[in-house]
Amino acid sequence: FRDITERKHIENRRRDTEDLLRQQQIALLGLTSNSVIQSGVLEPALREITRVSATTLHVRRCSIWLLGEDHAALQCKTLYDAGAETYSSGTELLAHDFPSYFRELLSERVIDAADAQHDPRTSEFTASYLAPLGITAMLDIPIRFKGKLVGVLCHEHVGSIRPWMLEEQQFGHAIASLVSLALEAVERLHAEGALRKSEGRTRLIIDTALSAVINMDDQGRITAWNTQAEQTFGWTSQEAIGRSLADTIIPPTHREAHQRGLDHFLKTGEGPILNKRVEVTALRRDGTEFPIELSLTPLRLENAYTFTAFVVDISERKQAEEALRTSEARLMMTVQGSHIGIWDWNLTTGAIYFSTQWKHQLGHDDTTLPNAFDEWRLRIHSDDQPFVHKTIQSCLDGECSHFEIEHRLRHRDGSYRWILSRGSLIRDVYGVAARMVGIHIDTTDRKRSEEELRAAKEAAEAASKAKSEFLANMSHEIRTPMNGVLGTTELLLNSALTDKQRHLASTVHRSGRTLLAIINDILDFSKIEAGKLDLECVAFDLVQVLEESLELFMEAGRRKKLQLTQQIDDKVPHYLKGDPVRFRQILMNLLSNAIKFTENGGITLVAEFVSGTTTHAQLRFAVTDTGIGIPA
Repeated sequence: FRDITERKHIENRRRDTEDLLRQQQIALLGLTSNSVIQSGVLEPALREITRVSATTLHVRRCSIWLLGEDHAALQCKTLYDAGAETYSSGTELLAHDFPSYFRELLSERVIDAADAQHDPRTSEFTASYLAPLGITAMLDIPIRFKGKLVGVLCHEHVGSIRPWMLEEQQFGHAIASLVSLALEAVERLHAEGALRKSEGRTRLIIDTALSAVINMDDQGRITAWNTQAEQTFGWTSQEAIGRSLADTIIPPTHREAHQRGLDHFLKTGEGPILNKRVEVTALRRDGTEFPIELSLTPLRLENAYTFTAFVVDISERKQAEEALRTSEARLMMTVQGSHIGIWDWNLTTGAIYFSTQWKHQLGHDDTTLPNAFDEWRLRIHSDDQPFVHKTIQSCLDGECSHFEIEHRLRHRDGSYRWILSRGSLIRDVYGVAARMVGIHIDTTDRKRSEEELRAAKEAAEAASKAKSEFLANMSHEIRTPMNGVLGTTELLLNSALTDKQRHLASTVHRSGRTLLAIINDILDFSKIEAGKLDLECVAFDLVQVLEESLELFMEAGRRKKLQLTQQIDDKVPHYLKGDPVRFRQILMNLLSNAIKFTENGGITLVAEFVSGTTTHAQLRFAVTDTGIGIPA
């Protein structure tokens, strides 16, 4: 899903520019067709020009000033105040009072002062003129007549600082040309000469338009064709004028509809595309068709109609729109293939969008689940609602800009699906939360697998616990009679026995002690598995434990003719606190293995001092032998 806000802003700015140009073109056409401009009477012509120019450019004051022959002064011929809707004239400006302004004006450059009170070209007027009247910006266009600078067309803006757009400056040039046209009409020697010059000026204005400008009479014949029209359609002005408009730029499939529309307008004065901006298909000279944006305006002159069309080639825009649609379609296919649902919440209007995949996750489609906030809110599991609402509210309060929550939503079949929701907050240029967008991922299967794994783990732990309890119980059951056997054999060994009887009794006693040790090991193992093995911490004689442990294996060592010795570091303390029983079990296990795998030589029990303090000691114990060893 792609954010197209920037593209919309660009399109809006482009449309605004096109609307501005269209307004300017209509104003220019109105002035050029206004007989007062060509009447030869200067005052009403200049008044109309300043009024239209002020209205079109949305300025407070518009005036026309003419230079004296020596360029030493400017005299105001007319000044229109749009606020008061009044005209005035007669004011004079002297060059020696405003040298910077006159120097700039005589260079015949446009004075586009966005901050007129501080612009060095116009700041000379600040104290006496600009500041008292609140004028902040000026757009002054030189007026040329007969190849010479004769005056200036001045636009004065009241309000904030105003940068002047290129299109506004071009419009100013066109208005200045109309002033020249009015001056020309005053001096015309005869009507035909003035008419030819007027038509030339008009053609210049139309030819400088950014749009293709075409005029058509009520018979459907082309009467005007500007330079941009030549570039757009491939016909020169000489070739196009006089031709049927339908045969020149309208595709064959649309010509009949064009003729019906023209006939209908001539009868009723109504037309579905008049005074509107519409997109239609046009025809080039080479036969190719292409999209255009068309604005068609009818004008009634005496007893006949003339139509003016403004045409813009929008081929590139259409290609860009198609590329964008293709890109969005690919993105949507990718999202659908990944089973990710998309949501988009407009916080200003409250409108919300759920993608088709979002709805599919809940068993719905676009026809069964509308795009409404409550469709999501009311489907949240009651146990999940508090933390879901709290998380989203924290984002709206500015505590976070992104969130990730996992909650349950009710499916169409009544069950609940686990959903992983990731969202981001989008703020407008003022920092106000404007939109929240995100994705939904169905995690129900993963949750089910996690639950099954947890159940299996609990079952395994329960089985292990049962086994440990069984081993512990069996160990206790076996140890009780075994203690009786050991006690009886000890009594028997202390009585008068023959050598053979004593040997048998000793064998039974040793075997019993071995079996009891095994039982104790089993019991310890079961305690370890159950997590219930407790180590003692009692005082004991370390050296005594070492010596007794070694003594227990002396007889076994003698039978195998092994030498059993011990090496105890002098720094090893005699008395410690710990678990002597567990410690003895470890030593006996090591010594038992050593005797088992040693056939000759000897076995040594080693105790070394590693480090220690007054309260703690770190010791190292080892059993070394000359046996086969254990591979590394």
